[in-house]
Amino acid sequence: MPEQYKINERVRVLIEGAIVYERDGNDALAELTIALETSTGDLYDVTVPLDQVTIERLVPADGKPKPGEIWRDRHGTDRFATKDSQYAEIVLQDAAGAVRRWQYVNQHYGPLTRVYPAPAPLAVEQPEGGAV
Repeated sequence: MPEQYKINERVRVLIEGAIVYERDGNDALAELTIALETSTGDLYDVTVPLDQVTIERLVPADGKPKPGEIWRDRHGTDRFATKDSQYAEIVLQDAAGAVRRWQYVNQHYGPLTRVYPAPAPLAVEQPEGGAV
């Protein structure tokens, strides 16, 4: 299965930013456009060809998992977020009882999508002149 990414997911590609666009090519994701924030607070889009870079997943598009939430990985496995009592960090537990740090699951099984509670819908840009 080719890599998948989600709008607003945070990644590291020698630079860090949120994904704003992806382009497919020959049945696989070919490039991503990442928004970088400049020192003045402006956004600057950078497009990277995926066959030339290594990408590390940092934070899911729906934010960091919190206790009580349910998250789904790219294979459709649901995982319950809870706080590990020994290390005081958030972990994800699947139905079989396997527990892993959310960062590990995000990196190796992402993109993660929050299932419960449902994430707020993404804002949709309106064309100039108001209503559609």
